[in-house]
Amino acid sequence: MQIQNTPSNQTFGCKLNTLSVLESTTGKYLSNGNEIERLKLVKNVLEMGPKNMATLKDNPLGMYLSFISTGKILLDKNPKLAKIIENLNETIKNDKIGEITDIHVKKIIRTLGNEIDLKI
Repeated sequence: MQIQNTPSNQTFGCKLNTLSVLESTTGKYLSNGNEIERLKLVKNVLEMGPKNMATLKDNPLGMYLSFISTGKILLDKNPKLAKIIENLNETIKNDKIGEITDIHVKKIIRTLGNEIDLKI
C-alpha cells in the first residue's frame, strides 16, 4: 500500500478524507465525522451516480452498509492501513468515554494529513 500525504501532485488512486476513511474501516461513526465527507467517500469508492446517492440519503441502513462496504474495499486494497485500523479498533474497544479515541484519531490525522491518497 502507498499512503501519501496530500500536498503532492502524484496520485495513487483517489484522495479521500482521512477521518471518513477511519470511520468506514472501523465501522464506527466518530465524534468529529462529517456526513457529507462520508457520502463523498462512498460515492468515490463505490463509483455511485447521483441517482444512487439520492437513494442512499433516504435510507440510513443502506448508507451504513455502503459505508462499511467501502471500508472493507479500502482495507483489502491497502493492506498497510490494516495496522493503523487494528490499533484504532483496540483503542475504541478499551475507551469507554471516547476521549482517548479522539486523541488517537487526531494523532493519526496529524500523521497522515486531512486527506490521504489510497488505491480504490
